[in-house]
Formats: sequence, C-alpha cells, structure tokens
Amino acid sequence: MNVNIDTDIDLNIQKVDELVSKLEALEDKSKMLCFLTPEIFSEIRRM
Repeated sequence: MNVNIDTDIDLNIQKVDELVSKLEALEDKSKMLCFLTPEIFSEIRRM
C-alpha cells in the first residue's frame, strides 16, 4: 500500500479550512441571537 503524504496533508488541510469557515459562520449567526424579556416582548406586541 502506497500513501502519498503530500496528498493526505493537502486533503486534511482542505478539510480543516472548511471546518474553520463553518465555525466562523456559526459564530456570526450566534451573535445575531437576541433574547427578549417579557417586558420587551409586551412592548413589541403593544400589550
């Protein structure tokens, strides 16, 4: 069995890059989360 180290390393680097970009996208989405208190919610709903 022959293993090409260059190819394996390049493939792993590519996978890591993909995971990093997905993690960054998740972090951006998590910053958009906003929790409302009952008071704020009632103001929004004009109750």
